Amino acid sequence: MNTFLIHLLIVDDSPEDRYTVRRLLRADPRIATITEANRGDLVLAMCQATPPDCILLDYHLPDMDGLEVLTRLRTQHDVPVVLLTGVGNEALVVDALQRGAQDYLVKGKLTPERLGLTIKRAVATVQFARERDRTLALLTATLETLQASEDRYQTLFETMTQGVVYQAADGQIIAANPAAEQILGMTLAQMQGRTSLDPRWRAIHPDGSDFPGETHPAMVALRTGQAVRHAVMGVYDWDHDTYRWIDITAVPQLRPGEDTPRQVYTMFDDITERKQAEEELRASTAQIQAISRRLVEAHERERRAIARELHDEVGQVLTGMKLTLETTMGDVPPTLRPTLESVWESITELMNRVRALSLDLRPALLDDMGLIPALTWYLDRYTPRTGVQVALRHEGVNGRFPAEVEIVVYRIIQEALTNIARYAGVAVSSVRLRADSTHLMLRVDDAGRGFDVEAVLAARTTGGLGGMYERVQLICGVLTIESAPGQGTQIIAEIPLLN
Repeated sequence: MNTFLIHLLIVDDSPEDRYTVRRLLRADPRIATITEANRGDLVLAMCQATPPDCILLDYHLPDMDGLEVLTRLRTQHDVPVVLLTGVGNEALVVDALQRGAQDYLVKGKLTPERLGLTIKRAVATVQFARERDRTLALLTATLETLQASEDRYQTLFETMTQGVVYQAADGQIIAANPAAEQILGMTLAQMQGRTSLDPRWRAIHPDGSDFPGETHPAMVALRTGQAVRHAVMGVYDWDHDTYRWIDITAVPQLRPGEDTPRQVYTMFDDITERKQAEEELRASTAQIQAISRRLVEAHERERRAIARELHDEVGQVLTGMKLTLETTMGDVPPTLRPTLESVWESITELMNRVRALSLDLRPALLDDMGLIPALTWYLDRYTPRTGVQVALRHEGVNGRFPAEVEIVVYRIIQEALTNIARYAGVAVSSVRLRADSTHLMLRVDDAGRGFDVEAVLAARTTGGLGGMYERVQLICGVLTIESAPGQGTQIIAEIPLLN
């Protein structure tokens, strides 16, 4: 309803009185329309159809008095009503006001100003009451919604398995949920008033170093106004003389337009069991790696022993047979010489094969002279057998390295070059070695057919690539194989020389 445009209903059985009111209001800009009625039942019907903004109600009506009309109106509408009465009807006025009239006017004392002001005041009074009631209803609904939300929050706060701690702007703990009490092994009363700076927390990092209170996620969030997520902390459990491990996220709370947090809430999960499982897995992995290392070492020792057996025992027996045969060939009849010469040639070929097998199993040069002489000897034999030329370049690799490093590098190059000869379909490849005080870098390249590395590893059709990875990992190195069909292959290894 427009405050300045009022639709007025005049109720009076006197045409002269209705005319008087019209005449007094004809110049009032706030009056939009004026409707008239001379009976009580007509007023009720008109209000039922289209309620006016204000009613000027005479007490004397032919079918019922104004008080009855007012009473019946109030059961259906809150239309503002101004009672029109004569002089000396004070009791009537009081009764009308008690029944819900907003004001009254004495007919003999009407003026344009008084009439307009009274109507405006009556309308404003009802408007204010309506707005007040709407505001109260809205406020009540809002409070009920807030209470329901608070109840849900409180239920969540108390039943969630994640620990939650609220801290004030100065870092003091002001609230904690039951999960936080259980995880930290402290009651809320024991926590209240303490800050993250309290040394009794005895907080530590995963590596065992101290976790200073000023670097606690809650204190950082309060200081910077930024959330800190997923920090891992060990908190001392005094009851069990051990540490509880928690994953913490701290979120500051700021009011709109403010830069300084008014408080911070810290959420954390108990990851003690997970961390223990990780430690057990780490220990198990280290144990498996140690076993794998010993197996590789045992394998290399066995290869060395077999190579020595072939060279020293079998080789010496064959050498003795060959010498004996040579000394006896001059005393045999000429008819037997071709047979003996054929046997001598077979022994010579067998000696060469035994020597080659011994060297393939474990080249003595690797143990006696080091990596570069052993690789040079290997490449001198590799090219005639495979037809693949290999360019060997090295920098800082002339000295000796730990035995396990030398054998790993040698085996990787051996396996890589074997694969090149079998699958790459190229005539040239390259091997590069570079060493400094901390690392030895190895790279074997070819521009051949290439392959899908992940598919080959997943298929487990060959143990060569897997063996490369395992050997490098056992000495804490990193192996990278880059290849794709039609794009060649690069095998890169980085092996630490310290520790």
